[in-house]
Amino acid sequence: MSSGSVPAPTLRFTVPRWMLRLRSKLCGRRDLASTKEKADAVDVLEKAGNTADPHATEMQKGSSSTEAGQTLEAGQGTHLHRLMMLLVLMIGLVVVGKVTGAADKIDTDHIKKLVQKTGAFGWLLIAGLMSVGELVHVPAVIIYAACLMIYGKFVGFFVGWFAVIVSMTFSFFVVRKVGGDGLSNIKNKRVQKILAHLEVNPISVVMFLRVFLFAAPPLNYALALSRISFYHYIIGSAVGVMPPLVVIALVIEEFTLFSEPIVIDSVGISNSADVAALGTLSAANG
Repeated sequence: MSSGSVPAPTLRFTVPRWMLRLRSKLCGRRDLASTKEKADAVDVLEKAGNTADPHATEMQKGSSSTEAGQTLEAGQGTHLHRLMMLLVLMIGLVVVGKVTGAADKIDTDHIKKLVQKTGAFGWLLIAGLMSVGELVHVPAVIIYAACLMIYGKFVGFFVGWFAVIVSMTFSFFVVRKVGGDGLSNIKNKRVQKILAHLEVNPISVVMFLRVFLFAAPPLNYALALSRISFYHYIIGSAVGVMPPLVVIALVIEEFTLFSEPIVIDSVGISNSADVAALGTLSAANG
């Protein structure tokens, strides 16, 4: 073509919008179809791989079960370790109490002397002594008897009730902190059956046990090592120890283990007969 020739005219064709929309819809469906085909192909390949190597899935399941078994064994080992620590601690406290003579000194006479020195705050001292006595296996009945001797039957009942609640609370947190809930991991059928009843009716079971076993240290330890909550533990214990406290007070009064209660005045503690004698002397001098 020579330079002087006239260029051919260019034809322009405008595509309608409805054709563009139709094309975009068709392309979108094709893309979606291709995506589904790819997903199906991946599934087929995975199935084919599992069929070609049937031991792969078993190996994965075996590794998962092995890891779970190792975790369970580690947890059981931890619980056993904590139970052993608790056992060593309890035995050590009992031995220390016997060797130092502290357990033998917690009797009614020493308690009366200590409370006399403390004065109006003697009920706090009694609660502390009962908490310590719980750990060194001093019977709570001895300290409760001292409460009745010092404060009388009515006031001594409430002082002893408060001291028992403080003692059970103290032992619960000490044992739970050291031993955790290790009792729930014991595989003994009888233990598991008792724990099942405890989980269903915790307050009722604790109340029933307290009525017959009172504040026995083994019972306190067993309840603390279970999964019972402190709320259920303390409510059931506070209500359950009331009947034994009443019975103990009546038995002590029947056998006249103490004659007259010791009253608390502004100075300290003295026998009611001494207070009456002082009143007579002051009246005579007047």
